[in-house]
Amino acid sequence: GDPVTDLEISELEFLEDGEPVGEGEALRQMPRDVFRHYVTVIVDGSPQAAEQGDVISGAVQDFVQLLMGPDGSGAHMGLEVLLGSEDRALRQLPILGRELVVQQAGSLFEGDHTWEAADLDSAIPASISELQAHLEQVHHRNQAGVVPVGHLIVISITDGELSAQTEEFIDAHAVGGTTLPQKPAINTWPVLIGDADELAGAFEEVVAGIAAHTQGSYVFAYCSESRGGAADLVVSHLGADSPAVTFAIDASEFEDGCSAELFDSSCDDRQCGGLHCGGCSDSTEICGDADLGECLDYCHYAVACEGQLIETDLGHELECDLGPDVTTCDDQCIDLAEDEDHCGQCGNACTAPDSVCVNGTCRCPDGSYDCGGECVNLLTDVDHCGACGNVCPDGISCEDAICPCGGGQRACDGVCVSTSTNIDHCGECGNACEGYDLCDGGTCLCEAGRDFCDDSCLDVLDNDEHCGECDNACDADQFCDGGACACVDDGEKACGDDGQCIDVMANDDHCGDCGNACGDGRSCVEGQCICDGDDELWCAQDCVDVMTSDDHCGDCDASCGDDASCSGGECLCDEGTLDFCDGQCVDTSENIEHCGDCGVPCPTGQVCTEGICAVENVNDDRQVTTGQHHTCMLDFDGTAICWGRDDDNQATTPWSTFVQLSAGERYNCGVRPDALVFCWGRNISDSAVAPAGYFQQVSAGWNHTCGVRENEELHCWGSNQDDKADPPSGEFLQVGVNYNHSCAVATDGSIECWGNDNFDKTDPPAGSFEKLSVGFHHNCALATDGSIECWGNNSNGETDAPTSGTFIDVGAGGNHSCAIEDDQSIHCWGNNDNGQTDAPTSGSFKSISAGMYYTCAVDTSDDVHCWGADDYGQSTVPDGL
Repeated sequence: GDPVTDLEISELEFLEDGEPVGEGEALRQMPRDVFRHYVTVIVDGSPQAAEQGDVISGAVQDFVQLLMGPDGSGAHMGLEVLLGSEDRALRQLPILGRELVVQQAGSLFEGDHTWEAADLDSAIPASISELQAHLEQVHHRNQAGVVPVGHLIVISITDGELSAQTEEFIDAHAVGGTTLPQKPAINTWPVLIGDADELAGAFEEVVAGIAAHTQGSYVFAYCSESRGGAADLVVSHLGADSPAVTFAIDASEFEDGCSAELFDSSCDDRQCGGLHCGGCSDSTEICGDADLGECLDYCHYAVACEGQLIETDLGHELECDLGPDVTTCDDQCIDLAEDEDHCGQCGNACTAPDSVCVNGTCRCPDGSYDCGGECVNLLTDVDHCGACGNVCPDGISCEDAICPCGGGQRACDGVCVSTSTNIDHCGECGNACEGYDLCDGGTCLCEAGRDFCDDSCLDVLDNDEHCGECDNACDADQFCDGGACACVDDGEKACGDDGQCIDVMANDDHCGDCGNACGDGRSCVEGQCICDGDDELWCAQDCVDVMTSDDHCGDCDASCGDDASCSGGECLCDEGTLDFCDGQCVDTSENIEHCGDCGVPCPTGQVCTEGICAVENVNDDRQVTTGQHHTCMLDFDGTAICWGRDDDNQATTPWSTFVQLSAGERYNCGVRPDALVFCWGRNISDSAVAPAGYFQQVSAGWNHTCGVRENEELHCWGSNQDDKADPPSGEFLQVGVNYNHSCAVATDGSIECWGNDNFDKTDPPAGSFEKLSVGFHHNCALATDGSIECWGNNSNGETDAPTSGTFIDVGAGGNHSCAIEDDQSIHCWGNNDNGQTDAPTSGSFKSISAGMYYTCAVDTSDDVHCWGADDYGQSTVPDGL
């Protein structure tokens, strides 16, 4: 039935070998705070779990938060995720680190793993054994001062069935099962569900069950005259129908006999050890000597005296910092403020009779000080006045720890001096100012305008050998003036490595100042470098005729570019129909930034036609692009329509117009009609922050993006792990990126790849190609003759492309590939666990895109079709598309 949570000791009968326990003997009930709970969770890495990893991760993190409540307070947490060959474990951590547990519990489910059903028949006994060993460590370290209780929670997301062997093992450790003698209890909680969404409710039931089990568990201690050997203890609930419970007691290691008086005084002078005396904190303390039973600070126990991070024998991290006066002496943590053998510093022992260490100083019982083993009154002793060894001058007594020299003076070496001005005792006794001019305010100083050079104070304001600073010597035709070497003649400066005096008003190598050379074509005039020719300016380190220079037309750096020429200081386009606007020749009849005239841009979404801004279709065909769990379509008018997963707004399309679009893992990028790139969605490593400049094509990956600029050069941004965002130089037609690598088709038809080379996916085939598609760990490309070449990972046959036929488009996905033949039919190959290769068998198609676990295509009527995984609605095409 339900546990009894308010049981009193008077309701029970205790019989030891048939004799009543309690009359004339000690018998008492222990508080419930002796229980210490340790929870281990096993998650079976089944295929069902793989599909719902995010849900499981969130439920496990919520479960840790449930343990933070009153019912689970003080529990410790462990987590084991069985991911096929990649088992992961988060070992027992104290609930004080619950936020760390929550964080790490989520991280255990991240990454790309091969999930497969675990062998619970071996995993459960192994976890029980590991948990049992940990509980025994707790039991031993606390000298039985706590009752450690283990809980093993087995999560199996299958059809709800376990093997007979596993069920038998779980039944042996079922909740409320018999506790083995001298062994901490472990209870198992099987959570057998068919859907991870049921996990949160199951966890709530487990937490409630642990709390109820705790409230229905009791610990009793008693003392018996027959103690010393083996006995059977029978506990019965008086007046109840429940059966009695029998415990086998073995006390052969104890002395015979026990008295109530001894039992009552067993915890005197002890802090821990045994149920009667309590336990220590598992994470910061350890139960010490068995006779003393003190809870010791673990940092002292491990001799970790100063600030450092250590790990206890139970695996808990502990920051040790025992205080500013604690340090290591003789392999012990010593407080120098109070230790008599190490008073103030290691090895400084207090040797006078009965002297002790007080605040780092050896003090005698009468309050006097220990000076060399002798108790001395520092207030009056002339040989130790105010401090051990401080001798007063002859004829001066020690009064209140001071040798009263008078006039603010101090006794040094038995002589009265002023340490503020005395050059032999400057600041403190014995500090002599050798080579300095004076002692001022207790500091050795040189007089104003003098520095300490060559072991003495020198005047560096007019010293020719030390001018301004030590060792700075002036030349023969120079002199030191106010700390700087100056030339004798006016209009000259000391220039060059040799510091010679030069007329900087007319010298072409030092014009106006030292080192300012005019160079060829310029002359120094009144300290300024002037170009020799008319209409010439100093531009880009050269004298340039700005009336005719194409690079500096009218002014420095005013370039006319490749399509214009400079005439009379003005850029004129070589093609008379073009206008020179913002540094380039443009056709103002169609340029959206300069429509009709320079500096007249078209509003977003409009194009320039015959010098007038207007809205019109920018695409001849619809385009479809697939990501990991979302899909986007580019319409005729350049608007983007997206559907599927939207937790990072990747399916929430912006108000913008595009001519080309690419869907990444959780973000998208597109090229606008003005050739600028715009991105939206998740922004890891600035992968969704498009750079400035003009592009003709862009491709979005997982956390990096690449594009082909208008000059056919490649440009990448975002994460550069494995150099995947470090493209080669050259001219290219198309680029594609995915998880951790990139590829591009060059203008000569060859393919170049870069980034992670697992499965040789960055080793493309030779040949001439016109289009490529980059998948998760493989790639496919369409050759100029219409054939298809694929390379990279082939664990699912994703690179086994058709060897015959002529094709017009190809797409590489997660672990599958698809292509459109010239008869407009679709062929797919590779993994089909989500139906991603079950392409339509009828219809005519013209373009295709393969996503992570699904595929989409556009037919000749510009309708969109998708098939495969649809867990986020990525394959459910909106009506009208």
